[in-house]
Amino acid sequence: MTRRTAFVGLGRMGLPMAKRLLAVDDDYAVYDTYAGARDEATRQGLPVASSLSEAVDGADLVFVSLPTPAVVDEVIRGEGGVFDHLAGGAVVVDLSTSPPQTARELAAEGLTSGIRVVDAPVSGGPPRAADGTLTIMVGAEPAAYTATAAHLELMGSRVLHMGAPGAGQATKLCNNLLVGIIMTGVAEAVTLAEAESLDLAQLFEVLSTSTADSSVLRRRFPVAGVVADAPASHGFSAQFPIALMHKDLVLAADAAAVHDLMLPVTDLTRARYREALEDGIGELDYSAIKRLYRI
Repeated sequence: MTRRTAFVGLGRMGLPMAKRLLAVDDDYAVYDTYAGARDEATRQGLPVASSLSEAVDGADLVFVSLPTPAVVDEVIRGEGGVFDHLAGGAVVVDLSTSPPQTARELAAEGLTSGIRVVDAPVSGGPPRAADGTLTIMVGAEPAAYTATAAHLELMGSRVLHMGAPGAGQATKLCNNLLVGIIMTGVAEAVTLAEAESLDLAQLFEVLSTSTADSSVLRRRFPVAGVVADAPASHGFSAQFPIALMHKDLVLAADAAAVHDLMLPVTDLTRARYREALEDGIGELDYSAIKRLYRI
């Protein structure tokens, strides 16, 4: 029996992930509200639908990769959204980053119509999306996870079932909370090194081979020319922009508030990314937080 699959959201991450599924199902369609994204998908050989309804109507499996929780909510359960076009037995996989509570609500609402919803946020950036080596954190009931695992494994080399609906999103917020904090720490360490007139290339060699090492440090050292493929060496061209990092830090703080948790370092880090937004650099890569530190 032919499986009908759809992919909605063809941005920085969505397009390369959608391409990974191109050869899986005979009946496959992709869609984005932005005409430029649809045109680029067409140029790259993807079967582009002219509307959301055309893409998802009667689909067995729908993936969404969208920029904000509000957009996720509207596209999935808003009027004329994904839920309205699916029959019982279908599965919706949200690859975006959203609040854990939203994931749980979507899963519960979907079940009232026999639709299973999986939260499966990803980490790794566009290059790893393109080569299928993302880390994917999944929140789902066991049967729903099993139904989507083969497709997810085409997009990620590490697909981890973290628990029930919402667990994938909670894991992603823990990850991005830590990434944002580490990046701010790297920026401050480099600023001190500059003030002390240290050789920054040598500083990178020391930090990346000592207890300060991290993938954030190695991939996003915020000094041009030190790491050839780091955003800083390319004008801070965004792989993951400041605006999205700030959004995820807000989501992490909101999730903590649900449990009456105090996360003071997260709050300070979120405030710094907010300053970066106010400075007008929200579309630059999040490693451009270094621009707030001037000596």
